[in-house]
This record gives sequence, structure tokens and C-alpha cells, in this order.
Amino acid sequence: MDLFTPRPEPIEYILTGKTESVLPFLENYKGTQKELKKLINAKDDDERTALHWLCSIVHKLNLQIALKFIECGAEVDTADDMGTSTLISACSTNQLKLAKLLIEKGAQINHRDKNGRTALSFASAKGNLETARLLIKKNAKVNLGDKRKQTPLHKSILSARAPLALIQLLIENGASIDRLDSEEMSPLHYACEDATEENFEKILFLIKYGADLDNENSKKKKPLDLIRGKNFKKKVLQLIEKEQEKQKMENENEKEKEKEKEK
Repeated sequence: MDLFTPRPEPIEYILTGKTESVLPFLENYKGTQKELKKLINAKDDDERTALHWLCSIVHKLNLQIALKFIECGAEVDTADDMGTSTLISACSTNQLKLAKLLIEKGAQINHRDKNGRTALSFASAKGNLETARLLIKKNAKVNLGDKRKQTPLHKSILSARAPLALIQLLIENGASIDRLDSEEMSPLHYACEDATEENFEKILFLIKYGADLDNENSKKKKPLDLIRGKNFKKKVLQLIEKEQEKQKMENENEKEKEKEKEK
């Protein structure tokens, strides 16, 4: 599309804040069904269709319009010039119902963009718990790494918006807790590197689930070596010690129970 070629009307409406005009346009279209299908699937300079933009910009009418687009022949599983699919866009903007619709209509769950990121990568990076839950339920692969070898678990740890429930969801569905990225950084490395009162629980959570404290990154640094501030590091060490003591007691109690059963 050159500089003077106007964008297809549905895209123009969505990008200029007139999304509510899309349905009337479709319902009053004077051309043939074949022409309408071609118009809906027309791409702009970013290689995006109207459905793609709908997935990228949140609006209360999006689900209704998406249903109409699909009814008129919209291609569901398209990707733009960066390899970003409609599903990735919907998951990135946390449009849960729209993401569910796309999956039902055949969108590829594990499609990767040009940087190797999947819909689950984006949902994890944005802290979108319910969207991540949907993707995992629909068999999203939890350990697919991007070009930097970062998995959705890495993304959730790096995200200030990701709740512990999202991290737990990933781990309990098979996320490798000690996976190293291209800089040989584990999720625990990143949690410690960004250690603050706000993400303190992330560190303890990973340790509780068995994260390796002795993994070294490309600079030969272990996770706890990356914590800034002596007092904060001391606090982390104290709580790790407490957690390890608790685990030890639980293990001893289990052994006692086993002995009782054998009597």
C-alpha cells in the first residue's frame, strides 16, 4: 500500500476511534459477499487486517464485530509484518473472550512472532492471569523460549504486573523453574536482580518451589549474588533459612508417618 492509498474502511474506523461505525458499515455494504470478504481481509502497511487491529485495540463492541467479521469470511489466523498473530494481539491486550473465539475458530495457540514470542509469552509479560489460564487449558506450550531463550516464566518474573497466581499457574503446569536464557539467567536470577519489597515474594515463591540457588549466569553470578543492598540480602537469607528449616521438619514428619505405617 503506497502513501496515497487509503486504508480499508473497517481499519480506518478502528484506528480513528470510530469502532462503533464498523457494524453499520458491514450491514449496509452494497457490494457482493466476495467483495466484502476481500475488503475485510485487506491488509494495511503493517500487514494487518481489520480483525487484527480489533484484537489490538480494546473496545466494548470488539467481540460482536469479530463475530461479524468471521461470518463475512475474515481470516482468523493471520500475522502482521512482525509475525504477531491475531491471537497474540488479543492475549496481549487481555481480551479474554476474543482470544477464546479465535482459538475456537482455529487460531494457532503456539504461533511465534519474529522474536520467537507466543501468545502465552505476551499474556505472562502483561500479567494477564485468566488469559494465560485459557491458553494453558488449550494446550499452550509453557516452555517455548523466544530468541533470547526466555520462557513465559521468565516473562512473568520480569513483569511488575504478574501476580504470584500466574507464576504458580505456569510452574504447576510444567514450566521449567531453572531454565536459563541466552545470558544463562534463570527466573530466580531475574527475581533477585530486581529484588525489592514489592517482588520479594517472587523470590521466596521460586525458592519454595525448588529453584536452584547455585545456578551461575554467564558472568558466573549466582541468583543471590545479584541482590543489591546488604540488609535486603540478609532478610532474604533469613527467610530462605526459615523456609529450609520448615521443609526439613515437614520431611521428618513424613518419615515418622511412614514409620508408623510400617509398624
